[in-house]
Amino acid sequence: MATSPHVHGARAIVSVNGRKIGIWTTLSYSLSYDVVPSFLLGRYSPAALTTTGVEAVNVTCGGWRLIDHSFFNEGACTELKDMLTQEDITMTVIDRATGKNIATFKGCLPTGVSSDLSSKQLASGSNSYLAMLVDTEDFENAEAASSAVLPA
Repeated sequence: MATSPHVHGARAIVSVNGRKIGIWTTLSYSLSYDVVPSFLLGRYSPAALTTTGVEAVNVTCGGWRLIDHSFFNEGACTELKDMLTQEDITMTVIDRATGKNIATFKGCLPTGVSSDLSSKQLASGSNSYLAMLVDTEDFENAEAASSAVLPA
Protein backbone atom coordinates (compact mmCIF):
# COMPACT_ATOMS: atom_id res chain seq x y z
CA MET A 1 0.00 0.00 0.00
CA ALA A 2 1.31 3.45 -0.90
CA THR A 3 2.07 6.00 1.79
CA SER A 4 -0.69 8.60 2.13
CA PRO A 5 0.33 12.15 1.16
CA HIS A 6 -1.65 13.50 4.14
CA VAL A 7 0.53 14.58 7.05
CA HIS A 8 -0.74 14.05 10.60
CA GLY A 9 0.69 14.24 14.09
CA ALA A 10 1.73 10.59 14.35
CA ARG A 11 3.98 11.07 11.32
CA ALA A 12 5.77 14.15 12.69
CA ILE A 13 9.03 13.85 14.61
CA VAL A 14 10.51 17.07 16.00
CA SER A 15 14.24 17.44 16.57
CA VAL A 16 16.31 20.25 18.06
CA ASN A 17 19.90 20.35 16.79
CA GLY A 18 19.45 16.76 15.60
CA ARG A 19 18.12 15.42 18.93
CA LYS A 20 14.56 14.02 18.84
CA ILE A 21 12.19 15.68 21.30
CA GLY A 22 9.43 13.48 22.68
CA ILE A 23 7.47 15.81 24.98
CA TRP A 24 5.67 18.02 22.49
CA THR A 25 2.15 17.33 21.28
CA THR A 26 1.73 20.45 19.13
CA LEU A 27 3.91 22.62 16.94
CA SER A 28 2.68 25.72 15.16
CA TYR A 29 4.47 28.45 13.28
CA SER A 30 3.69 31.66 11.45
CA LEU A 31 5.59 33.69 8.90
CA SER A 32 4.54 37.23 7.97
CA TYR A 33 5.47 39.22 4.90
CA ASP A 34 5.82 43.00 5.16
CA VAL A 35 3.64 44.49 2.43
CA VAL A 36 3.33 48.25 2.04
CA PRO A 37 0.52 49.89 0.07
CA SER A 38 1.30 52.87 -2.17
CA PHE A 39 -1.43 55.51 -1.95
CA LEU A 40 -1.74 58.31 -4.49
CA LEU A 41 -3.52 61.62 -4.30
CA GLY A 42 -6.83 61.43 -6.12
CA ARG A 43 -7.34 57.75 -5.34
CA TYR A 44 -9.19 55.94 -2.53
CA SER A 45 -7.44 52.58 -2.80
CA PRO A 46 -3.76 51.64 -3.05
CA ALA A 47 -2.22 51.98 -6.49
CA ALA A 48 0.22 49.16 -5.76
CA LEU A 49 1.40 46.76 -3.07
CA THR A 50 5.13 46.18 -2.50
CA THR A 51 6.69 43.43 -0.42
CA THR A 52 9.50 45.03 1.60
CA GLY A 53 10.61 42.17 3.83
CA VAL A 54 9.85 39.04 5.79
CA GLU A 55 9.47 38.94 9.57
CA ALA A 56 11.14 36.40 11.82
CA VAL A 57 9.23 33.11 12.10
CA ASN A 58 7.24 32.57 15.30
CA VAL A 59 7.34 28.94 16.47
CA THR A 60 5.37 27.52 19.41
CA CYS A 61 5.63 23.95 20.72
CA GLY A 62 3.32 22.59 23.41
CA GLY A 63 3.27 19.33 25.28
CA TRP A 64 3.47 17.32 28.49
CA ARG A 65 5.84 17.90 31.40
CA LEU A 66 7.92 14.86 32.29
CA ILE A 67 10.28 14.44 35.25
CA ASP A 68 13.91 15.02 34.17
CA HIS A 69 12.71 16.41 30.82
CA SER A 70 11.78 20.02 31.53
CA PHE A 71 10.70 22.48 28.86
CA PHE A 72 13.93 24.37 29.53
CA ASN A 73 16.23 21.42 28.87
CA GLU A 74 14.28 19.67 26.11
CA GLY A 75 13.51 22.99 24.45
CA ALA A 76 17.21 23.95 24.27
CA CYS A 77 16.79 27.08 26.37
CA THR A 78 19.91 28.96 27.38
CA GLU A 79 20.90 29.11 31.04
CA LEU A 80 21.39 32.62 32.42
CA LYS A 81 25.13 32.11 32.90
CA ASP A 82 25.46 31.31 29.17
CA MET A 83 23.39 34.18 27.71
CA LEU A 84 26.41 36.02 26.31
CA THR A 85 27.61 32.96 24.40
CA GLN A 86 24.32 31.30 23.41
CA GLU A 87 24.22 29.60 20.04
CA ASP A 88 21.22 29.53 17.76
CA ILE A 89 19.44 26.23 17.23
CA THR A 90 17.92 24.42 14.28
CA MET A 91 14.52 22.79 14.69
CA THR A 92 13.36 20.19 12.20
CA VAL A 93 10.01 18.49 11.67
CA ILE A 94 10.58 15.14 9.96
CA ASP A 95 7.88 13.08 8.25
CA ARG A 96 8.30 9.60 9.74
CA ALA A 97 6.70 7.94 6.71
CA THR A 98 8.97 9.46 4.03
CA GLY A 99 11.98 10.72 6.03
CA LYS A 100 11.58 14.16 4.46
CA ASN A 101 12.19 17.34 6.44
CA ILE A 102 8.77 18.97 6.15
CA ALA A 103 9.85 22.09 8.07
CA THR A 104 13.31 23.30 9.07
CA PHE A 105 13.54 26.38 11.28
CA LYS A 106 16.98 27.99 10.99
CA GLY A 107 18.64 30.43 13.36
CA CYS A 108 16.20 29.84 16.25
CA LEU A 109 16.44 31.35 19.70
CA PRO A 110 14.06 30.54 22.55
CA THR A 111 11.82 33.45 23.53
CA GLY A 112 9.74 31.92 26.30
CA VAL A 113 8.64 28.96 28.37
CA SER A 114 5.28 28.47 30.06
CA SER A 115 4.05 25.67 32.26
CA ASP A 116 0.69 24.75 33.77
CA LEU A 117 -0.25 22.58 36.74
CA SER A 118 -3.91 21.82 37.33
CA SER A 119 -5.73 19.35 39.55
CA LYS A 120 -6.77 16.11 37.83
CA GLN A 121 -4.74 17.03 34.71
CA LEU A 122 -1.36 16.16 33.28
CA ALA A 123 1.16 18.98 33.67
CA SER A 124 1.60 20.80 30.38
CA GLY A 125 3.47 23.71 28.95
CA SER A 126 4.97 25.31 25.89
CA ASN A 127 8.12 26.75 24.40
CA SER A 128 8.22 29.69 22.01
CA TYR A 129 10.98 30.62 19.58
CA LEU A 130 11.90 33.11 16.91
CA ALA A 131 13.60 31.72 13.82
CA MET A 132 15.38 33.59 11.06
CA LEU A 133 13.96 31.41 8.26
CA VAL A 134 11.82 28.34 7.63
CA ASP A 135 12.25 25.91 4.76
CA THR A 136 9.82 23.15 3.80
CA GLU A 137 10.35 20.07 1.65
CA ASP A 138 9.25 22.04 -1.41
CA PHE A 139 10.12 25.66 -0.56
CA GLU A 140 13.48 27.22 0.33
CA ASN A 141 13.68 30.60 2.05
CA ALA A 142 17.38 31.31 1.49
CA GLU A 143 18.68 34.84 1.16
CA ALA A 144 20.21 35.77 -2.19
CA ALA A 145 24.00 35.44 -2.41
CA SER A 146 24.20 39.23 -2.87
CA SER A 147 22.46 39.93 0.47
CA ALA A 148 24.23 42.00 3.11
CA VAL A 149 25.57 40.27 6.23
CA LEU A 150 26.64 41.49 9.64
CA PRO A 151 30.41 41.79 10.04
CA ALA A 152 32.07 39.08 12.12
